Amino acid sequence: MKVLAIGAHFDDVELGCGGTLLNHLKKGDELNIIIITKSGYISKVNMHERNDKIAYEEGIKSAKLLNANLIRGDFETLKLTASLELVNYLCEQVKQINPDIVYTHFWGDQHLDHQAVAKASLIATRNTKRVLAYLSNVYDTIPDFKPNYFVNISNSFKGKMSLINCFKSELVTHPQWQKQMKAISQIYGIKIGKEFAEAFQVVRIIEEE
Repeated sequence: MKVLAIGAHFDDVELGCGGTLLNHLKKGDELNIIIITKSGYISKVNMHERNDKIAYEEGIKSAKLLNANLIRGDFETLKLTASLELVNYLCEQVKQINPDIVYTHFWGDQHLDHQAVAKASLIATRNTKRVLAYLSNVYDTIPDFKPNYFVNISNSFKGKMSLINCFKSELVTHPQWQKQMKAISQIYGIKIGKEFAEAFQVVRIIEEE
């Protein structure tokens, strides 16, 4: 199976579907990750800076743990819109990879970069048979995120934490990530009677005869 995970920034897919990707890896599936932005930014709120080079190096480290083909776009962080340029870029990448399943951002995410990637992804994957949306943060969404597809990651949860640990530049300002991901994964796990789970909102699932 060809798997494609799409994220706006380095760390998004690990937070949103890292355990699920590890499950695919264990099954021998082909993993592809597209990160749309160079992911560097300067935060005036907490005076934190993450440069493009460090973000890319951290993304490469995570991709190696996943044995994934990593593709980095050249778009600027915090400036994304669901533009024709972004749609065309994603359409070309999806055409080349021809994935069997795609994981991408949820369109109601509060982060504007995430919203833009979600909207562009829906167009680029319109002919893909399995498309699932994830959340890579804990904030409220409009519309509400309504998970209706759950993946048991009980055996992959430690691996997911290792993926998140690759992003040291972000853990400086987000030290709560691991606790949040553990709590959320446990809540989703309870819903399906497992220790840990990841949850998605289905965009499309087409089953073959």
